[in-house]
Amino acid sequence: ETFIKVWKNIDTYDADKGTLYTWMLNIARNMSIDHLRKQKRQASVKTTQVDQIADFFVEYTGIADIIALLEENLRIIIEAVYFQGYTHEQASILLDIPLGTIKSRLKIAIRELKKYFQVSN
Repeated sequence: ETFIKVWKNIDTYDADKGTLYTWMLNIARNMSIDHLRKQKRQASVKTTQVDQIADFFVEYTGIADIIALLEENLRIIIEAVYFQGYTHEQASILLDIPLGTIKSRLKIAIRELKKYFQVSN
């Protein structure tokens, strides 16, 4: 793509402003930057769509109401890790809670949530 752009725009090259190599290098650099920006925009759009679907799912299924039944110390960790997308380490820093406590409380919270999803026979 870079060489095609160089070929199509060769008439804009000005030897007084720099060497042909530098001019071509700038075209390649600018195209690379444009490509990276495009990828970042596309990733952002995809993330936003996934977030919207997740929010809809949480509200539609009533999971938010069930999570609200948890004790606050468990609920905030579930929300940080599963709904806001933080890693365990990031949640630990964000909430100022030791990493081991984050992991323990997640296990407890999941055990509590399973009770609401158990089907009685």
